[in-house]
Amino acid sequence: MITVLDGHIKVDIYDENLEFVHSENLVAGETIALFRGGHGIEVIEDSKFIESKQGPYLEDIDKIRF
Repeated sequence: MITVLDGHIKVDIYDENLEFVHSENLVAGETIALFRGGHGIEVIEDSKFIESKQGPYLEDIDKIRF
């Protein structure tokens, strides 16, 4: 889940096969919940946001960079 506290970000959403699905622009006060697949974040303007994940989360095992 990503909640934007201040600023503007773009979230690119990917499916389970790491194929691009959609981009969503988020501004202060907006939240997006991500359940499957992957995502990328681009900061459009200076921003503060919280990204929370269901844990435990082990970066070496659970993270795939693509």
